[in-house]
Amino acid sequence: MKWLLYFASGGLLVSVIPFVGNHYGPRFAGLIVLFPIVTLVGFSFLGLENGKSAVVIGAANAIRNLPTVLAFLATVYITARKGLPLAVCMPIGIVAWLITALILSRLPK
Repeated sequence: MKWLLYFASGGLLVSVIPFVGNHYGPRFAGLIVLFPIVTLVGFSFLGLENGKSAVVIGAANAIRNLPTVLAFLATVYITARKGLPLAVCMPIGIVAWLITALILSRLPK
């Protein structure tokens, strides 16, 4: 049952983005996409299930892996500016994220 709550929380948060984009414009939607609400909810559930020490480790690892988000965003931005369809830009961005995550996972901790 708790997984249904997790799923519903995430879906509700993601579904707000198009609403924000339609009412306040794409610049504001771009800011809202980076609002740490998903992180906040994720860390809240992580803390409830595993304690504060798990959140500390999760936050430290999230900071260490911030370049993955930059790789995704930069790739989507560059490919979209070049005129590629979003259906192509997004998967290429995911590949950039995965490659960056793989590289970071190989670095010493």
